[in-house]
Amino acid sequence: MTATPPPASGRNEVRWLGRPIKQKMPVFGEEPALTIKLPSAWWAPVSATAVIERLKLHGVAFETLTAPKTLYVDMVRLVDPKIGKADEARLPLAAGFVHETRNETFPVGSMSVPSDQPLAILAAQVLEAESPDGALAWNFFPAILQRTEYMEAYVTAPMADAMLKAGSALKARIDAKLASDPTFAGDGEARLAWFYAQTPYFDERYLLYPIKREINGQTLSAPKLAAPFSHRNY
Repeated sequence: MTATPPPASGRNEVRWLGRPIKQKMPVFGEEPALTIKLPSAWWAPVSATAVIERLKLHGVAFETLTAPKTLYVDMVRLVDPKIGKADEARLPLAAGFVHETRNETFPVGSMSVPSDQPLAILAAQVLEAESPDGALAWNFFPAILQRTEYMEAYVTAPMADAMLKAGSALKARIDAKLASDPTFAGDGEARLAWFYAQTPYFDERYLLYPIKREINGQTLSAPKLAAPFSHRNY
């Protein structure tokens, strides 16, 4: 390549001549930015078609469930999610994460992605919630950001009063939160939302990442990326 001052820009511009050159390039070391314990498998719902198609594109092995199955799994709930600026035709998502374990029943058609395969690291990069370049970070599951069940204040307020009268343990919990969090104490909507979350009517799937992790696996260190990939298959 060479740099010449063309008349259009009035400055030196790079021109590619198509001739090979020799250069010495430094080798950069990497430290893990995140270390995770791989599950035995990741489980994806039938509705995760866009993610499943990308796993197929990369050659990641997976199995399709032919009969319902109940498993003990680890799941991630988002905390304070924030949508970023548009990037490569998507709206990236950033959030905090809280892990919780539960028994989940998987219907026919659910996808199991085993970690015991040559492309396990790639599968983890796509499916792990904390992955900085995974399906969640690229907001492939926007539906989890929408609360589909809720109560109006005129219903929640009297119900909350009744809950306080009925349960001393609940009263102790809310009193402790009010004392430790002045912002929460002064926010009537947040207080009613807290009571609503203690009821069986709460939208239990709100902010719950739909990829499940089957417990027990091996340890994996994810390399620290100096910058986002310049070319992605998402």
